[in-house]
Amino acid sequence: MTFSTPNHHPRSQPFFDHVFSFSVTPDLKIWIRNFQIVDETLQLQEIGPRFVLETIRIFAGSFSGAVLYDNPDYESPNTKRRTLKLANRGKYIEKQLKKKVADSKDVQIKEVMAVKMEDPVGEVFEIKEESLTEEAQKIAAIIHKKKRKKKKIFKRPNISWLKNTDASAEQYVKLNVGGALFQTTVGTLTKHDTMLRAMFSGRMEVVTDSNGWVLIDRSGRHFGVILDFLRDGFVPLPECRVEVEQILVEARYYLVQVSIPQKPL
Repeated sequence: MTFSTPNHHPRSQPFFDHVFSFSVTPDLKIWIRNFQIVDETLQLQEIGPRFVLETIRIFAGSFSGAVLYDNPDYESPNTKRRTLKLANRGKYIEKQLKKKVADSKDVQIKEVMAVKMEDPVGEVFEIKEESLTEEAQKIAAIIHKKKRKKKKIFKRPNISWLKNTDASAEQYVKLNVGGALFQTTVGTLTKHDTMLRAMFSGRMEVVTDSNGWVLIDRSGRHFGVILDFLRDGFVPLPECRVEVEQILVEARYYLVQVSIPQKPL
């Protein structure tokens, strides 16, 4: 089957443009393929799309007449939809039946649980509450007192430099700050209102090792700078901006107020 322009068309030359091919497969389906003539060499190029037609019925006339062929394997779309609906309906009915069976079992269990059963043992093992005598009440009170938990009382650390304030100000303290060892006086540590004053004035718990070193779980890299500031009230800061930020972070941790002098304009 070909499509072309008419031979006597006023504005076109006669030529063949499209070619349609028809083929019947063994399963009695008709395949239609669409080709186009590309150039003057009459080469065909498939441009699609492909159509597949299923033979349902063949009449003697164009659209009517005696039936020459009737496809026994043909199944209409409505029949397929009806089959799918029936299958889903069967699943729904099965689900509802299972639900009804489960509900009936629950009702039976509730009915069985509602029936009161007599105790086969009887009153042999029934325990009657008897009033306690005076001696039994005293013993029960003693047992109840023993069960009470004792409240933990916080005890301040027994540190020698806290006993005498005047003498402890000049006493040296050994500090272990993150592995770095320092020695200074109690007066230097309690000179300003910082966390170190709270530690060495008895307001905070102080942890020491077996050798008497006070342990502080913090990096000791810039702790010497903080000690110099507590002792002298002023300490020169390095030119590196990163180190200055690290020193300020450590100072804020120990609640030490460090002021950075501004450069004159």
